[in-house]
Amino acid sequence: MSEWILSIDLSTPEGIVTLEGYGKLLHREVAAASRVSGLFVEAGELLSLAAIKSTDIGAIGAARGPGSFTGIRVAVMAAKTLAVTLGVPLAAPDSLEVIAEGCRGIVEAVMVASDARRGEVYYGLYHLDEPAPKVLERPQVAKPEAAVACLLQWQDRLGEKIGLAGSALAAYPAAWPRDVLLIEETGPGPMGLSGLCRAYHELGRVEEPLELMPLYLRRPDARESVSLPGGAPCA
Repeated sequence: MSEWILSIDLSTPEGIVTLEGYGKLLHREVAAASRVSGLFVEAGELLSLAAIKSTDIGAIGAARGPGSFTGIRVAVMAAKTLAVTLGVPLAAPDSLEVIAEGCRGIVEAVMVASDARRGEVYYGLYHLDEPAPKVLERPQVAKPEAAVACLLQWQDRLGEKIGLAGSALAAYPAAWPRDVLLIEETGPGPMGLSGLCRAYHELGRVEEPLELMPLYLRRPDARESVSLPGGAPCA
């Protein structure tokens, strides 16, 4: 592994920021209550631990959603700002794909279902036989029953058992088939996030920072306002 990549995922309450390169993987958690201030503090500590400067970063990664509206917005805006300021490529996989990447080596295919509240789940389906997960079903938001129907259809189509991961397993325990393979990967992990962002970067799947938008899938319950350091509030 070479070239440092700084990656961010704030789509869940247990957000993370990772710094990976030259055979090293460093990470810090970013609590939901300190997404804005904590993100830059933790990122700065990672740079100090690696004994590098921000100018040594070769690429930025950010999970673009779906998930926490505030977290996604902060992560994407921070990543866009860093990518433009440093003049480096920006990789932005979806947040469910990050969790799927963390299941690599356990199953060939996995559905990730995260708790979206309101009695719904965010779900997507991925095959893990390529350097980056192959998207079989793009992220959607629906009732758990719809996710189950999708899972069973793809299981019949592929002729193989599909794993199931994500926070929706605990949020809606009665919704899932009893014979499904449950994977204890409830949220994004450092290896999944850093590995997927690197794979995107190496495959050339990079974004134009000014054009990248968060993946929300639906409107929030209430209007939120977030201020990034040195910037105006973002509604």
